[in-house]
Amino acid sequence: MLAFGAAEGELTLVEVVAGSVQAAGAGNNYRLLLRAAGGVGTYEAVVWGVPGSTAWTWKVLSFRRVAGDQN
Repeated sequence: MLAFGAAEGELTLVEVVAGSVQAAGAGNNYRLLLRAAGGVGTYEAVVWGVPGSTAWTWKVLSFRRVAGDQN
């Protein structure tokens, strides 16, 4: 499992529910639908990156809750 921080506190990744790729300039936008442990919600992350790059070129463009408990 992978843990990551968010405004609500720490979340633990359970699975990648879905993903898609779209060309964006010199790289790609990756849209990922992620499910967090404990029923706290489903999140959408959009990440831009250059596949195969040896440079640190990956950037999180957005991260938001799309479903689940809002408490």
